[in-house]
Amino acid sequence: MGKNKLSNIEYLSAENISPDAFYEFNVKSITKKANKYKKWSRYTTILLATSSGFIPLFVGVFDNWIFAKLIPSGLAAVSVIVASFIQLEKPQERWKLYRRFQRRLEEEWLYYKSNSNQYGTPEGRDELFIKNIQKILINLHERWEGLIPEVSEVSSSIAQAKGGKTNL
Repeated sequence: MGKNKLSNIEYLSAENISPDAFYEFNVKSITKKANKYKKWSRYTTILLATSSGFIPLFVGVFDNWIFAKLIPSGLAAVSVIVASFIQLEKPQERWKLYRRFQRRLEEEWLYYKSNSNQYGTPEGRDELFIKNIQKILINLHERWEGLIPEVSEVSSSIAQAKGGKTNL
């Protein structure tokens, strides 16, 4: 496989990979995920605020059934779905997590490139850098696991949506 065709596991093992390529691959991957969750966080927050904010407007201003009852009911349903998504997926927490670890990788990169901290001696500095990046990535994965919704969280959300009944 070529350098650009390596999987995440192969990059995590870091055999026969330059420290520069190892860093670039991982920081790009984490940055991409941080940007994705930043978008999700902003979109869901805007959608939740708008859909719930328009409900009293429609109820208070309009008299006919469609605008005073049907549309506000639809907006309330959208609000509940988006709020459940935010509660289960935690896009803001994931955005914060990935961005923090992106910055942590960048910090390690600066230490490595400027020969500061433990990278001051040329012997074994490349291996040490890759080892430190691997530790950061493992720490990221362990923290990420804490953001995965538990079965009980998912089933309670389903129960709330069904009116208290669940089959899980």
